[in-house]
Amino acid sequence: MVLSVIVGLLCLAATVPLAMALPQMVAQASTQSGLQPFGLGVGLGLVGTLVVYKKLPILPVLEHELTHLAAALLLFRQPLSLSAGKGRGEVVYTGRGSVIIRLAPYVVPTFTIVLLCIGPFIADPYQRSFLVLLGSTWAFHVLTALEETRPYQPDLREGGLFVSFCAVIFLDLVFYFGTALWSVGGASLVVDWLSLSLVALRELTGALSSAGA
Repeated sequence: MVLSVIVGLLCLAATVPLAMALPQMVAQASTQSGLQPFGLGVGLGLVGTLVVYKKLPILPVLEHELTHLAAALLLFRQPLSLSAGKGRGEVVYTGRGSVIIRLAPYVVPTFTIVLLCIGPFIADPYQRSFLVLLGSTWAFHVLTALEETRPYQPDLREGGLFVSFCAVIFLDLVFYFGTALWSVGGASLVVDWLSLSLVALRELTGALSSAGA
């Protein structure tokens, strides 16, 4: 219990410098040519996801379970079965469970990351359309993550709600804001964000040291 509280507090502490750098990064992203098509995609994705929840509710569940499965494969677990239905699903794999496998669907925008991996191979004339698609998948993941991250979820309850929610807050910021920056302006924007976060961390550490002196 004590260890979970410590880990949760560390996750929240790590979130602070990343959040402090957000305003400057939003301003920097607003100058990128990719912002307009990505933003259009986000708008379309928000509307499309609401339609999906009404007409095809199994799709978010399937994506959730596929993300569990992908995380399990990355940790060299052998998948045994996958099931998905309206409102519930399950992935069964060999070996022990893992916090990475449990939390992956709540923090990883799976479709967006897959698209970012193939982005460099998209021809220039199709880049704007591709950015619209990226924004649509990103919005889908934002809405599904908000819908799924609830206290009754067994994945979150298993590790303790406090530490699970703290970890999800931190990792959501890393993955969701990171993929948005990468989509709009490339990897350089993500590097700039991390650099500004380190500066903020040093400033915070200095301020705390001065206050304690």
